[in-house]
Amino acid sequence: MNWYQRDVKEAFLELGGSADGLTESGAKERLARYGPNKLAEEERVSRVKIIIEQFTSPHPRLAMVPFESERGYMATLHTD
Repeated sequence: MNWYQRDVKEAFLELGGSADGLTESGAKERLARYGPNKLAEEERVSRVKIIIEQFTSPHPRLAMVPFESERGYMATLHTD
């Protein structure tokens, strides 16, 4: 069962918390056990790398395929 489907009292019992929050000793214990409540920092991507990837990625070339095929088709219609 997901946490959002549980009754509040049931969740507090399983997690060892209460509506008043954690006690100071409980907070210190969890900090020691799980570490700080902090998101992992993502690796920063430089603008130069993004620009290079724009030119080396196959996606822009794939987007041109319908255009190129239609242009070739249109050229065959207008030949003398």
